[in-house]
Amino acid sequence: MRKHLSLPPITVCSLLLLFTAGQTRPCGQGSGAGSTIVNVPTLGGSGFQVNALNSGGDITGYSYTPGDLAAHAFLFSGGTVHDLGTLGGDNSQSSALNTSGQIVGDSAVSDNAATHGFLYSAGTMIDLGTLGGSYSSAIAINDAGQIVGIAGFAAGPHGFLLTRGVFSTIDFPGVLSTIPEGINNRGTIVGWYQTPDTLTLHGFILDQQDFSTIDFPGSTFTQVFGINNKGQIVGSYADSSGIHGFLARCVDGCLP
Repeated sequence: MRKHLSLPPITVCSLLLLFTAGQTRPCGQGSGAGSTIVNVPTLGGSGFQVNALNSGGDITGYSYTPGDLAAHAFLFSGGTVHDLGTLGGDNSQSSALNTSGQIVGDSAVSDNAATHGFLYSAGTMIDLGTLGGSYSSAIAINDAGQIVGIAGFAAGPHGFLLTRGVFSTIDFPGVLSTIPEGINNRGTIVGWYQTPDTLTLHGFILDQQDFSTIDFPGSTFTQVFGINNKGQIVGSYADSSGIHGFLARCVDGCLP
């Protein structure tokens, strides 16, 4: 079943910047104990990419298979790497996992005719479908199993939220496309949207069915990629000097 989220008045968030410049430190230096570097094996190919880590130390992403003929989503847990397989096509990749080890991503289907979002749970890769579009991708999942992602249509991608088997579309009103990128355990969703007139990118927060726009001060575009359970958000923005990352906290009522 599909439904559309109600869209109350849109507000612009204030951002409290937590920091603007990061510091790096070699492993083992500082007040804490030294770090341990673990070598994550591939699925037999020449390389892999890690896309997410949960609080239990489980890692997911994608790895090339023997001969680099394909790339498959993987889970590295308890010192062992697991091939998650595909939905019948050649390639798959995972983008996020929760504390229970549920994993989301996308995979080619049979004959590589399309890409569908998936949920990997209890050893099974589940096809999430496309909501009637041409493709889909599952991007993030919280500890309650709520999933956000996108479905592709001719006019542009639409965001979606999947909660206990029920799909809700996520469409910032009056825009070209809406891309949700993260969801925390409160169910607060962050991402970005593109305006149809100037094609400008703006970040957003969707909380309790209320949309708020996130624009980094002085930026020409802003994208938000993640939110934690404290309401801290991460993203990127561009200004006259280039593209930058940011960590910020939403204030002034953006998160009730």
